[in-house]
Amino acid sequence: MMAGTRVSLLEMRPGDTGVVVGLGGGRGFQNMLRSRGLVEGKEVQVVARLPGGPVVIRMGATEVAIGRGMAGRIWVETRA
Repeated sequence: MMAGTRVSLLEMRPGDTGVVVGLGGGRGFQNMLRSRGLVEGKEVQVVARLPGGPVVIRMGATEVAIGRGMAGRIWVETRA
């Protein structure tokens, strides 16, 4: 994937990194993500994308599993 491309977390592959640039969904959804540390400007790396299951991401030393529906509403600008 080219650096600087805007994609959802769901479109990223294991090993891809990027910076969160936007959160879709309603206010409650966005607040829930932000309370867990997933905020605009935060660098994330996809650790695993399980078939039909969650997307596992790493933020610093923390790994979080995010459902596919949620991952599709988190927008990231990819890095090289």
